[in-house]
Amino acid sequence: MPSDPIVEALERALEANNTPELRVDLAKHLRKLGQPERAMHHYEKALLLDPGYRPALEGAIECARAMGRPEVEARHRVALQALGRSTHPVQRTSGVPEAFFAEEQGLGELEAVGTTLPHEE
Repeated sequence: MPSDPIVEALERALEANNTPELRVDLAKHLRKLGQPERAMHHYEKALLLDPGYRPALEGAIECARAMGRPEVEARHRVALQALGRSTHPVQRTSGVPEAFFAEEQGLGELEAVGTTLPHEE
């Protein structure tokens, strides 16, 4: 696969300054190039640096949906909802247990299946 100059530049920038912002920029560009698996890797890395980084959560949701990974989409959607300021409405996704939908089921259901929220750790 031919190298992309933007990907190369962002990867060099990450070597010097590994930030969630740069990770998300790289992930967005990789999605545009049709590389959702690589993009998801960088969204996940951004979330390791900052678990509440909204652009990474939103990008991971969109990427997981595009990849047909409803369980990953649901996990990130729950994290985004837990931030308490989501603009992404909770949507039912086939194959995902109803307990993942915080807005529809309530936090008690999430706790019942063993999901911990950031404020509970």
